[in-house]
Amino acid sequence: MRAEIAESIKKQGGSADERTGAFGRELLARLPVRMPDGRSGTRPARFLGVDGTRWFLRGVLTGKATVEAQAAEVMEDIFAGIVVDRGNEPRPPRELLSLHLPGQSAQPQAPAQEERLTIRLPKRGPEITEVR
Repeated sequence: MRAEIAESIKKQGGSADERTGAFGRELLARLPVRMPDGRSGTRPARFLGVDGTRWFLRGVLTGKATVEAQAAEVMEDIFAGIVVDRGNEPRPPRELLSLHLPGQSAQPQAPAQEERLTIRLPKRGPEITEVR
């Protein structure tokens, strides 16, 4: 996956280098961006990854976490605290898993009765029969 991400970044005009980080091999990238004054520039980003049993957790750090050790440590601690429960059902490769906060249901909640959308099918209009 690192090679695919690096290739995509390079195609966009950025750069990506592999290095060893807190979670093993990671990408340190410079992503191309348009500056507020219209000039082209780059923005640093770190792509982290953790391989699990039949799952892969990917994180992207930007901002201060890419250049300041203290900010990076805070974000790395958050990333390290993520719990993945992919379930036991089969899933296609690279299918995204839904995220939810601890203590909340992983299932999307049904909208309130008054917020439910209803589909109204159009009524049939007049029919014309052509006779020749």
